[in-house]
Amino acid sequence: MISKNISLNLKACLSGEAFSFDELIIETKELFEQQGIPGFLRLLINFTNRMVINDTKASKSTSCCENPYLIRNGNRSKNIYTSLGNIDFEWTTLRCKNCGKVHHPLKDFFELGKYQSVSNEFEKICMETVARESFRRSVQTLKTHTESDFSFRSLHRWFSNTDSDKIKTIRLFSVESGKQCSPSILIKQA
Repeated sequence: MISKNISLNLKACLSGEAFSFDELIIETKELFEQQGIPGFLRLLINFTNRMVINDTKASKSTSCCENPYLIRNGNRSKNIYTSLGNIDFEWTTLRCKNCGKVHHPLKDFFELGKYQSVSNEFEKICMETVARESFRRSVQTLKTHTESDFSFRSLHRWFSNTDSDKIKTIRLFSVESGKQCSPSILIKQA
């Protein structure tokens, strides 16, 4: 409850009303003390959402119908895994009053997929870690270096959902014994 009040106070300071520089500093400091970087990221996402929504509604480049008229349709949220931790990503949807198509401007702006639950930078870190270690060890390594909390099954699903042309599985043979070693997974360099 306290963290939401701090975020609301900071939003009120930056909403366009008159505020002092000292108020901005105090509210930003309290936000970092209470929520840290994920809380500040959530606030930046909220500001970006407002800017993108206003820009989308003002522009006439929406191509859903001949005469698009966009209205707010509500908010949606989902949990996204990042290297900063699990972020509650919230965005506003717009609906065309003429044709009824629903638009997700912030997700389009950030180029997030419809069912994407992990950030691209975190997925890359995960794939590089899996290339060096097993899935279970990779989860432990990632949990110690990041704030995200997930299971090895999630990591395995993310790995298996990557484009198959970017992943190549090879089996190595021991030079000394000539026996097959455990498979190593390499990610092709583009």
